Amino acid sequence: MFFERLYTLCQEAKTILLTGPQSLDGDSIGACLALHDMIAQFSAAQIDVSGIPTHQYVHLEGLHSWKPDANLRPQYDLAIVVDGDCFRLAPTVEQAFNTATHTVLIDHHKSTDTQTYALAWLEPTAVSTCSMIYTLLEAWNCTLTPKIAEAIYVGLLFDTGGFQHSNTNPETLRLAAHLMEQGFDANRTYIKVVKEKRPQGWKLQSAMFQNSILHANGQVHIAWIPHTTMEELGCDGGDLEGLVNDLRCTAGVDFAALIVGLDEHNHKVSLRSNPSFGEHTGIDCSALAQTLSTRGGGHVRASGARLTMSLTESIDHVTRISLQFVQSTIEGG
Repeated sequence: MFFERLYTLCQEAKTILLTGPQSLDGDSIGACLALHDMIAQFSAAQIDVSGIPTHQYVHLEGLHSWKPDANLRPQYDLAIVVDGDCFRLAPTVEQAFNTATHTVLIDHHKSTDTQTYALAWLEPTAVSTCSMIYTLLEAWNCTLTPKIAEAIYVGLLFDTGGFQHSNTNPETLRLAAHLMEQGFDANRTYIKVVKEKRPQGWKLQSAMFQNSILHANGQVHIAWIPHTTMEELGCDGGDLEGLVNDLRCTAGVDFAALIVGLDEHNHKVSLRSNPSFGEHTGIDCSALAQTLSTRGGGHVRASGARLTMSLTESIDHVTRISLQFVQSTIEGG
């Protein structure tokens, strides 16, 4: 029902807005790129894509045509948000989204509320939103071009940590192989998305480890990066990608949290956990994120939140709540 209804809405629309959360990542970028080209195969609508991709994605074909937030239309026939709910949009984009005639959600975060959309597809068991986009491609019988294949591959890479996270499964690898067979440079894409850092990114990693503390007998790793450090090093959101996983991959660590300053009074928190915490079930990052903030949520093993408080307050808040979750996990068996 969702596939058919969205297909009809796309055919009937004259203007369509595609967007992801304010802090775009590889999955939301890939989903927007792929969905844009899929819709263009059967719809004559003017399709605007909103968002500001970070540096490691600029090689992807199609990003140059994305619209700055300030240039969005005052009203769209159809607005689709992928890989995150509409409450995580930039203010200008949120306004354009909310005034659209029809609003649609495509997402795989279990914390997302589907009630505010005219049409919603939420699949919490999906490995990524891009894997859902591939399912949509098959349902719509769209042509899998090399460009679309690379975009979907980017989403798989990002949300599996380069096929290293616990959500990687045989089906995911089979899909990745099929996408690679379409002819794009998969090796270059892997290096750009997963491995490559700018010089200031390596300095940022060093600064993070200098501001990190191990708790709970070395099983919890919490670090912070002040907004002044981001400014001094000339870093952006792209330089942050993968850093919280570096914390989690420290020997003996089963849960990690990274606090990053957006400005003096606003901080972004990223959470990562292993499937197990010692002999116990792993920390539920999504539940923890929602406890940290009303603007928190995501996956069981990877989530995030936004805090409106000082850096010192943020560190204390995240540490206290995280250790409470750890104790609850241990007591719950």
